Amino acid sequence: LGYRTHSSDTKGDYTLIIYKKGAWILHMLRTMLMDLETGDDSRFRSFLQGFYQTYVGKKASTEDFRRYAEKFLDEDLHWFFEQWVYGSEIPVYKVAYKIEETTEGTYRVGCRIEQTGVSESFQMPVLIGIKFGKKEITPCRVWIKGPMNEFQLGEFDRKPKELIFNYLESVLCEVKKSKW
Repeated sequence: LGYRTHSSDTKGDYTLIIYKKGAWILHMLRTMLMDLETGDDSRFRSFLQGFYQTYVGKKASTEDFRRYAEKFLDEDLHWFFEQWVYGSEIPVYKVAYKIEETTEGTYRVGCRIEQTGVSESFQMPVLIGIKFGKKEITPCRVWIKGPMNEFQLGEFDRKPKELIFNYLESVLCEVKKSKW
């Protein structure tokens, strides 16, 4: 949309779509590259430094950025750019979970995630934090694809206190809690 959103009829849309959405897109890429065991995001910093070094003093297009990202991750990111850069859908996640003790004395977290407000092919890795104490959170990355997702997390040796869906605000979305 770019400059076409800059008009007196839609004040603020240009800034919202170009700058704020762009920041979210970079943040989502950052969380996709993050090492969940350590919380280290040096891979993302390397990605940005490499892109900068490749294009310093040159014009870089969105497609140049996509191609660089795909080469860096060794992954097809067409889906990501179609959804987040070229598209305008924002998912609504309706989240239900239950914590269950197993017969072995460990714990599992059953999750049911309903995805609405987007096309059926919409997919995104979302961070989930399993909270054990005030500051003790174990992050997990799960792929949410399509309208309904059910899965289990764990075997945990102690009982989780809470599930934090969209931990670190890893995805631009709306989260609604529901009962199991």
